[in-house]
Amino acid sequence: MIPIRVRKAADAVAWYARMGFRQEWEHRYEPGFPAFVSIARGNIPLFLFEHEAMLARPHSSICESTDVRSIAKEFSVEAQESPWGTCEIAMEIGCA
Repeated sequence: MIPIRVRKAADAVAWYARMGFRQEWEHRYEPGFPAFVSIARGNIPLFLFEHEAMLARPHSSICESTDVRSIAKEFSVEAQESPWGTCEIAMEIGCA
């Protein structure tokens, strides 16, 4: 699983939905506590969490997919080949 720290999980879920991700579940220890949400697109799972103490870089993610180029085309961003042979894109998340 890939952890991604977000400010508002609901906004992030909506943003990732544009790329075909669907929410699987949401957990909070108590009402009003930070959300921990699982989303997935096919066999690509991501965890979104609002808790600031978690050890992940804010507003970042890693996504392995076979259709990176189609996502790049859909969102008008450039796909680049990495030195290790993967195709990667960088996108700004508007729900930061």
